[in-house]
Amino acid sequence: MSAMIYPWQETAWKRLQDGKRQQHHALLIHGPAGTGKRRFVEIYAQSLLCTDHDEDGLPCGRCSDCRWLDQQTHPDFRLLTPDALRADPLEPAAITDEDAARGEKKASNQITIDQVRGLRDFLGLTAHRAVGSRVIVIQPAEAMNGAAANALLRMLEEPPARTFFLLVADEIRRLLPTILSRCHRYPMPAVSSALAYEWLQGQGVADTGTLLAQAGGAPMAALAQAGDQNERKFFLDRLSSLAGPGAALDLAAAVQKLPPHTVLRWLVTWCYDLVAARVANEIRYHPDYAEVLRVLAPTPAIDRLLQYQDRLKIAVHSVAHPLNPRLFLEQLLLSYTQTITPSSSYGHT
Repeated sequence: MSAMIYPWQETAWKRLQDGKRQQHHALLIHGPAGTGKRRFVEIYAQSLLCTDHDEDGLPCGRCSDCRWLDQQTHPDFRLLTPDALRADPLEPAAITDEDAARGEKKASNQITIDQVRGLRDFLGLTAHRAVGSRVIVIQPAEAMNGAAANALLRMLEEPPARTFFLLVADEIRRLLPTILSRCHRYPMPAVSSALAYEWLQGQGVADTGTLLAQAGGAPMAALAQAGDQNERKFFLDRLSSLAGPGAALDLAAAVQKLPPHTVLRWLVTWCYDLVAARVANEIRYHPDYAEVLRVLAPTPAIDRLLQYQDRLKIAVHSVAHPLNPRLFLEQLLLSYTQTITPSSSYGHT
């Protein structure tokens, strides 16, 4: 694990180090998705366990504690995260039709009560180093189901000495008020456009401005989406000229092997831009399709566009576990074709 925070996190890191002597035992680090909070917390957890960190508090990367963490074998560290995020934190696990036919279950997208209960034995042990710390990272904290969150409450109320809980969240409004009341909130600062642009260019990313727009200005999300651009262009080219149910079904078939949450993200942001172009003549997420969006925006009735947005919001909450990904996409795309049908012909479809 290389102990290097992102440039936009330097102020937050210094502020955290300045307050380290009065550190709360439960820290809730929150902020927009795709800005590197997970990396920040990994390094902070490592710094709490490192025996030779530098004057800025960054872990050395050489001591036995750092090596154990790098090998994921540190006796005084625990990570609670959904099983679906363990293989690849950027891509929620999906189940294929073949998996379903074999009766295989998809990895959970929740942090379960069994995972939290598994901390009891860990908390009952003495730290590996008698004067050392124990660190528990819970990310994303919103992934705790109700039972898991309630099980965690007692541990947060009476934590053993030198035990630190680090919770990571994109949306703290989704956490139980009782969890919030037992944590010290630590908001991460927003990433400036200039700094995000400069950093992405340093990573060798092409078409940086378009990627940042797609990711809502979040540099890590932009980097993660850089490899999707050919598929995105294929999808949006077809979506922009979609006409009739047959074309909708063909498009769903063409993209059915892509992660459903990726296709849904394109649909959500496309619809947002259609509404924004309609009411404010602005394009936020897809500036490279600005001309197409402005041509399409006046066609559908605004109330139907807003209704479709509401349907997409509902779909966001079920996209992690669609029973049939192709059917899921077919329904959304069929609904889209109805949405963009001119109002004068809608009653005749």
